[in-house]
Amino acid sequence: MTDISQDTRRRLGALLLGAHLRHLRECQNLTPADVAARVPGPHRLDADGVSDVEAGRTPVPGSARLGRLGSVLRACGAGRIALADYHRVVAACLREGLGPVLTDDALAWPHRYQVLEQGAARVLLTAFANLPGPLRTAQTWAAMWMEGDCADPVPREGTSPVLAMVPAAGCEVCVAYRADLLAQPGTAARWQRAVAEARADTFDKRIRREDGPETILLLDEGVLHRRGGSARAHAAQMGHLADLTRHTRLLVRVVPFNSGAMLRGEKAELDLGGGRTVTASLGDAGVSYRDGPHPGLRFALERSLDPDVSGDLLDKAAAGTLRLPRRGW
Repeated sequence: MTDISQDTRRRLGALLLGAHLRHLRECQNLTPADVAARVPGPHRLDADGVSDVEAGRTPVPGSARLGRLGSVLRACGAGRIALADYHRVVAACLREGLGPVLTDDALAWPHRYQVLEQGAARVLLTAFANLPGPLRTAQTWAAMWMEGDCADPVPREGTSPVLAMVPAAGCEVCVAYRADLLAQPGTAARWQRAVAEARADTFDKRIRREDGPETILLLDEGVLHRRGGSARAHAAQMGHLADLTRHTRLLVRVVPFNSGAMLRGEKAELDLGGGRTVTASLGDAGVSYRDGPHPGLRFALERSLDPDVSGDLLDKAAAGTLRLPRRGW
């Protein structure tokens, strides 16, 4: 009998992999019926069945076999590396004794998170030490790379060379993934850069749409104060955030030192619509998902400063006139 924690991970896995499958299909301009026609044998299904898999309504199978997930993945043109990637996620769903949290540390975890974030009706992000990738300036990326605090390559202008490696339909991220190019030496790093660039591009479009969905950044007050590195880069980063909070749909809300709220690490609360909310904790080597909103983030949001006050603090941080509050008995 499946325990409640394992059942939760299976639902999360179905949601995560289903959204990824939908992206792989749509990137090739295929319909659910096109994919269904390619699924052979015992896992044959119709267009509605493909849509159910993509929506996460088909549970992760109760064994290490991929079942319909694997069949749809193959029908989307994926190779053995992609199948092994999905197998690792399915195995994490079925592992016993891990609690309700699903950790995706398989090969394509950055892209699966990016797909979920891109489609969310509402996004709540946090920044305690490092800012989320899409909100970093080029100078911040460069500083993090040089200091060794970031595992992601620095985003660069222009197109990543991954797409040119194979003539196939789809975005450069999907092409490399489906074609098993990530097994080649050096390609994985370039692919991660392509994912980071794709996330930054879609995030920027999201917050610049006049009718765009709500996007909030909870910024720990400590981020406003330079802890090392270039003063010029820090000032530019703070000015960039101040500009975004005033001229885009992004709401930056500073969480004061004395708020009683604790922000630790990079987290994201994603409202996926239909009453479904998922909380993600992002690290350098993977992301952990939990069903439902995060109580700590709810508390931090309630204690945060409004965007206008936060924008004024960002302006002071950019100008170098922001002072640390006095502490003592």
